[in-house]
Amino acid sequence: MEKRNILIVDDDENYLRLVASIFGHDGIHICYAMSGEEAVGILKENCFSTMITDLNMPGMDGFELAMIAKELSPDIEIVLITGDISPHLSRLAAQAGISRVVTKPCEVEQIQKIVWG
Repeated sequence: MEKRNILIVDDDENYLRLVASIFGHDGIHICYAMSGEEAVGILKENCFSTMITDLNMPGMDGFELAMIAKELSPDIEIVLITGDISPHLSRLAAQAGISRVVTKPCEVEQIQKIVWG
């Protein structure tokens, strides 16, 4: 089984713990960041197949993070998780290089499908 490297970015520590409990195995290497700025530092040092990020975070938001991530790693798949889905948001997400927008809160099965494709 191919090893997957995933970066999860969210300012909600409880959400990060939930994701960690889901993917602590199965050939997946997960890194976590609690801010966009922290995620950029991690992205500069590591290669990821997928980044799952929240939209609304203090400081750098998910759109800005996605654009920087695409500059650093053009092939990274970016998934945006937010409670604010609208047609306008979906257009902005596409412009930022985000491949999928998922409604928050999301089910465990949705997160698993994102990671495993």
